[in-house]
Amino acid sequence: MAESKGNVLTHGLAVCSVAVLDKLLYNKYDKMKKNMEKQNLKKVLMAFISACSFMPIYAQTGNFSFLQVSNGAQSDAAVLATGNENNKLIVRSELTYPNFCESFRLLHQFESNRNNGYIGFHRGESTNGGFLTFGSNGVERMRIDRYGNVGIGTTSPLAKLQINSGDNTDAAILATTTAGTKLMVKSLTENVSDGASFKLFHRFWSDDRNGYISFHRGGDTYGGFLEFGSNGLERMRIDGSGDVQIGTTNTTGNLTVNGIINAKEVTVKDPVWADFVFDKDYKLRDLKEVDQYIQENGHLPDIPSSAEVKENGVNLVEVQAKLLQKVEEMTLYILKQQKEIEELKVLVKQTSKQK
Repeated sequence: MAESKGNVLTHGLAVCSVAVLDKLLYNKYDKMKKNMEKQNLKKVLMAFISACSFMPIYAQTGNFSFLQVSNGAQSDAAVLATGNENNKLIVRSELTYPNFCESFRLLHQFESNRNNGYIGFHRGESTNGGFLTFGSNGVERMRIDRYGNVGIGTTSPLAKLQINSGDNTDAAILATTTAGTKLMVKSLTENVSDGASFKLFHRFWSDDRNGYISFHRGGDTYGGFLEFGSNGLERMRIDGSGDVQIGTTNTTGNLTVNGIINAKEVTVKDPVWADFVFDKDYKLRDLKEVDQYIQENGHLPDIPSSAEVKENGVNLVEVQAKLLQKVEEMTLYILKQQKEIEELKVLVKQTSKQK
């Protein structure tokens, strides 16, 4: 079905420039050109190309491709390379409509099986905005959307790189020192309140019992917290309130430690101190009252008992202030006793003179 339009001969989709044919004719086929007219030779040469390539062709001048294949929708257009007759790299036309459909595919066919690697070329909503999909075993594995976002395991990437690996699967290897030791990211689950959703961890060979950081969800879409571990075991966490727990998951304050703390120096700001003992209106207990209290309770007044300390622990600032209060009260008792001693000395001296 040849169609003549100006300087164009159309046979389907392959395009060959007349200027190229002219150069070929004048430079390579001078002897042949003497025996036949130029246009007849063009027709013969184009028929020869068509027969050899098994595809229709047309030649034209103008701003068009040198080779164009019009094979129709959902059909193979060309075999670009072959390893042998059973191993081919194929270009295929797919669909023009609807929006976002796959229009063309570059695929690997082995024998009759096309469940291999491919690249899909998709159209957008208009004449622009198209995107790429990449597959293996005939299944999409990755895409680059119209915004340049890369999605692996997802068809709607929301960032420059988004990996959707599914629950309880390794998502990515961020770094390696050798083939055997890796810094890994793992997806866990989002369905358990306070459960770990993601984990950044060190894998040595196949052993995950090393350092890690886990990202936990809260009871809602917020309130998540961090867990830090070593040797595969949790050692510390920062909860949703910002409180830190070391060696425990129960919090009683901004920092809770279940274990021994070694420190060179500890400074406490704004403590409640015990200088009120020296106020003039402070009521100092009588020693007989103190003695009676000790006999009945087994500890000093205002000081927690051993049972209370065992159950509730000790507030170091508070207990230091209480101990200072007792020291200051003891000082007042000593001063009072010293005053009484001095008075007794004077009395004894006066009694001795009278004798």
